[in-house]
Amino acid sequence: MAKKFKGVNSKVAAANERKAKVKAEKDRLIAEQKEREEALEWSKGAKDQSKKLLAEKKRQEQLLKKQQNAELLRQEEEELSKSKIRGNIKEDARKFQRRANYYNSNSSSTDSLPKFGQQKTEEFGASGIDNALDLMSAINEPEESSGNNNNNNNKIDRHPERRVKSAYAIFEEKTLPILKEENPHLRRTQLKQMLQKRWKKSPDNPMNQQHIAYNATQEEENQAVSNLNNEVLDRLRIKD
Repeated sequence: MAKKFKGVNSKVAAANERKAKVKAEKDRLIAEQKEREEALEWSKGAKDQSKKLLAEKKRQEQLLKKQQNAELLRQEEEELSKSKIRGNIKEDARKFQRRANYYNSNSSSTDSLPKFGQQKTEEFGASGIDNALDLMSAINEPEESSGNNNNNNNKIDRHPERRVKSAYAIFEEKTLPILKEENPHLRRTQLKQMLQKRWKKSPDNPMNQQHIAYNATQEEENQAVSNLNNEVLDRLRIKD
């Protein structure tokens, strides 16, 4: 009777050992590949984030530079217009006196107008392009409006509602970036609400500007122009 074999077969043991080594090597390679893929994904995410931060920084720098240039231009225009208007006032003091008296007189008779030299010459000052244009338009109105009502049509708007949409688009383009810069933590809906509040009070809003009813008479239009010019002269008059 044959004896039973006891112990481990050396060939089987060697085969099992080789299989174990192959599996371990395969697991190691898989783990290394996974680590490389994770590292690559992290690197891509970091690069994307870095690009976004760099782009935002560049945008902020461009916005700041644009605002600084706009402020410098505004200051230069203000100084230029101020000196130009003051120069014109000194050169045309006699003309300003006559036109200022026009607004202070309720009579159309030339006999009721005070003669030059009987009253102190009035002086006006304007800073900024808009004020300068308003002043020049106001002091020229008495002569220009006689026999010609086209200038009135340019000053008084009968349909301001027609300009609201386009004016708001310009106002939004100019103001929204400033609100974002001042309030970076707010959502867009909140910024829009702030923009609407400013728009309601803004002088850029056509509904806040001088206007008359669409069916107003010529007399009502002339009176509105006269009131507007008086407001400009009162606002820009240099008081002692």
